[in-house]
Amino acid sequence: MTQDSSQWAIITGASKGLGYHTARALAEEGFNLVLFSRNKQRLLKTVEELRRREDITVIGIPGDLRSPEDIDRLFVKTYRYTDKIDYLFISYGNPLCEPSKISDVPWSCWLEATSLYLASTHRLIRNLILSNNGRTRVLVFNSFTVTSPGHELLTVADAVRRGLSLLLKRAAYSYPSKLMVIEARFGSMKTPGAIETISLVSRHQRIEPDEMWMVIREKMTPLKRLASYDDILALVKTVVSMPDYTVYTVLNVDGGSDSLVC
Repeated sequence: MTQDSSQWAIITGASKGLGYHTARALAEEGFNLVLFSRNKQRLLKTVEELRRREDITVIGIPGDLRSPEDIDRLFVKTYRYTDKIDYLFISYGNPLCEPSKISDVPWSCWLEATSLYLASTHRLIRNLILSNNGRTRVLVFNSFTVTSPGHELLTVADAVRRGLSLLLKRAAYSYPSKLMVIEARFGSMKTPGAIETISLVSRHQRIEPDEMWMVIREKMTPLKRLASYDDILALVKTVVSMPDYTVYTVLNVDGGSDSLVC
């Protein structure tokens, strides 16, 4: 399903990882894009890459999800191009302090993770509720580890991300005329951030990264496969085709091009 370049989507964390692949998929589907990322150099590179499609508009806005001022500025600048944000795809990255043992986690790490996942999501949704002209489909990338034990060295991210489900469901049911919320609990994908995290965890465990990836694939993901770009493209198409009467839903996404499970 290719769009007519009249719909707009904001993607956070858009310069690498899940956010970058989501931006690619949306461009392939013909959406106008607003890309948000704290890495200006990678952001500019991504904007240049996606602008090769001449039938869509691609805007890059640098900023940090941990900054409420940056998030507010994202919306102010977006509204210069459109009065309606049709889609918001939220990808986060990882807390800078992890991996860490519970006994070693500082107070500042909890504050950073809460700001990165919960406070930023609230600020993004709040802007949509207060200022957007119409209803927005909001997809949030969460982790499959919110419903099953993750690694002990990633306790902070897992604990805070569990709060996302409650926040998203409460927002969707409180403002159904403004929000359709999709929580995508994603299986593992070899993104730059995931590769870095797994390398650090492997070092702590004194095993090879490839062995850790095998453990994730074979023991933690139900379909025993890692995710790919095809999964992201399928996910985007699923979100676009959802019926308007949807308010809040959870998608369990777990590896391989045929792995989208609703």
